[in-house]
This record gives sequence, structure tokens and C-alpha cells, in this order.
Amino acid sequence: MKRRTSLDRLLPLAGSLFTAITNESRVIEADKVFQTRDRFQIRSMIREELAVTLTTDPEPSSLSGLMEKLGGLLELDGNQEMIPTGASSLAGEIRRVIVEEGNQGSPLETLRKKTTEEILAFSTDPGSSPPEEWGAWLRALNYVAVDRVMKLEGKLERSQLVAISPATDPTDPGQMHELPGHMINGFGGFMSELAGEHEVEVARYCTQLFLQAAHRIREERLPKLPDFSRNRPRFLRDLREGLEAVENRLVELLADSHMDLVGRLPIGVLRYFVQGKLTRLAKEESPSESCELRLQVPNMNYEFDGGGLADTDLKPRKIAGKYYLITYGTYRRDENKPWTGPHILGKKQIMRVDRDRKGVRSDKGFCRVDLPAKGLVTKGRSLPHPIWVARIKGSDEGERVGSSRWKLINGVEGLDRNLLG
Repeated sequence: MKRRTSLDRLLPLAGSLFTAITNESRVIEADKVFQTRDRFQIRSMIREELAVTLTTDPEPSSLSGLMEKLGGLLELDGNQEMIPTGASSLAGEIRRVIVEEGNQGSPLETLRKKTTEEILAFSTDPGSSPPEEWGAWLRALNYVAVDRVMKLEGKLERSQLVAISPATDPTDPGQMHELPGHMINGFGGFMSELAGEHEVEVARYCTQLFLQAAHRIREERLPKLPDFSRNRPRFLRDLREGLEAVENRLVELLADSHMDLVGRLPIGVLRYFVQGKLTRLAKEESPSESCELRLQVPNMNYEFDGGGLADTDLKPRKIAGKYYLITYGTYRRDENKPWTGPHILGKKQIMRVDRDRKGVRSDKGFCRVDLPAKGLVTKGRSLPHPIWVARIKGSDEGERVGSSRWKLINGVEGLDRNLLG
């Protein structure tokens, strides 16, 4: 029997695999933090044991040899660490351990008032420091060595891990900088190195902006917000080429599979059906968001009007004793008529509510409803699950309900309400 292809073996398990990968990705970041935190306890114990063996009268040559080895270790790429340190220097690491261990009464107390220039001078020439301080310098260097071996360089035990989003206004967290990697539901960043390079630059900018706003670092002039416009044509080309490669691989998988019908089709026919289906995802669209829209109606005799002969009318749903017409709309920020959706009349930018009539009689139009204004849509970006709700009254018959009727609520509820009712 012919061995089944990867596609044949994976398809029945696709759901389970996706769930496993998703759960793993959620756990792994928290795991990194906890493992790094645990290392600090071990590090403290090693420092205490090491302190007993250290001399207080070392020779400058031994200090120079130790510094040379440490400098080489710190130059190694640390980007593969659990929590990357960024660029590390010997002088910077000495400063860090002095801050950690230089309290009053500690062996490093004599180094506590050293300036950055003095630390830099010692790291270049140990003889520039008085002999009575050499013992303290040796201790500091050994502490740096312990931290490097335990991959704790660049980290303070009292540090706080801060998540930085691509937000460009500290007073408005919903004001996001659009990243190129958002295309194709977030997979665009895997198709080109240009997206990752730009995101790193944006991350640096936003990190400095928000840490300064939170008074965690000293105020310095902000660089210009990175601009991606020059690299966008190359990025889109990379995107299309990557999707074409995925299409070609998909055709090969389908042709080699043992699935009924599909595996027996000529490769040319398969290519005809697949070609272009993915590459069209590389087409740029204006920034958009999906919005949940709810109209509270008096009873079950109302419905959303759908278009065409085989329309998609929608009946109310009962939630917490109230009746709601619920639909979704897409809001595109940069377009003159930004709203689209199955129950949105695009040209008029309204929703139409009908009163359902029984039997063969056609439904009767009840009212028209303007959609939420731009300001309310923008405000929704700051909520984890925004829902726009408007109440329709019996007295609205024949009227056009204005956008001021819409209210924004947060749809997130506790598990006790969801599970226990």
C-alpha cells in the first residue's frame, strides 16, 4: 500500500493540532518569565557561596584576564535567550551588579558612588582604580560572570516586564500604528523580512514613548515614527511571491493525496482551481474593523431586512429577557462610505428594520437606522469586546433613527455569568 501523504495524515487531526499549537503558544511566554524568575533565587545562592572564596587583594593582571573573558562572553548573540537582553557591555553589567549589591554595609558599598565614566575607565584599565578597591571590583566581576553563566545578564531582580503595543498616543491606547504584518490575518509578517525590521523600529519608538510617559526612563528626544512607505512595494512583492509558493505546494499536496475525487484530478485542473485564490489576499485594503451591532426591539415581530429575492432577513434573539436584532458590519476608516455588511444598505449607509407579517403578505418597513458615527467606532478600539447597541421604540415607525441613539458597551462577562447563568 502506498504511504499516505502528509495532507492525508494531517487533515483528520487538523482541529486537534491547531488547538494544541494555540494552547502551547499561550503558555510558552508565561513559562519564559517564570523560569527566568526562578533563576534569580539560584543566582543569589551561588553569589553567597562564591563570596567566601574571593580575595580582597587581587592583582590587576587577574582582573584584566577575567574582564577579557567576560567581554567576549557578553558579545555573543543573546537573542535566542528566553527573554533577550539586547546589547550588553562589560561596563553596563558592572553598573547593574553595583546597583543590585551596592547597599550600605555590603562588600560593593565602596563602588556605589562610582560614575559611569569611572566604571568605563576601570573596564578599560583596572590600574586606573586605587588598589584598596580591587577586591570590590573582583567581586563585581565575579557576580557578572555568575549572571552570564545563568543567562541573567541585563536583568534586574526587581525588573518589571512591560508589554508594549504599537500605540502612538499615551492618552489614547486605541490609536494604533498600522503594522504591515497584519495582512492575511497576521501571517503577512512571515512572508517578508521587511515587515519584521519595520516592526522592531516601531517597537523601539513606542517603548521609548510610553516608558517616558510613565516616568520609568529619563526624557530624551523621540526619533521620528518609522515610515514604511518606501519599503511597501517590495513587501507586497514578497507577499505575492510567498503566497504563490504556498499555492504551488498546495497543488502538489492535493495531487498526491488519496482523497476521493480530489486526488484523481489532473494537476492542471487543480492548479486552475487553486491559482490566484491565495495571492489575491495580498491586495491592500483600507484599515477596517468588524463591529457587532445590536438593535433592541420591543418584541419578536421585528427583523433586519436583507437584500434581494432570496434575502437574508434576521429574526431577534432573546438575551437576558430582552429582544435584540444582531448583525455584524465592517467599518473601513479611509472610505467615503465606510460601512458594509449583510444587513447594511451600502449606498445609503443605513440599516432597515421591518415588521414581520405572517402569511403571504410581504414584510412592512418599520424604520431606518443610521450607523454608529466615527468617534464611537474609534472609541470601541479600547475595549476587548466592543458592542454597539441602539434601542428601537414603537414610536419610531416611519422614522429615521439617528446615530446618536447608539451606545457602546463592553461585551466581556465573567465566567460565572456565562457558565452558571
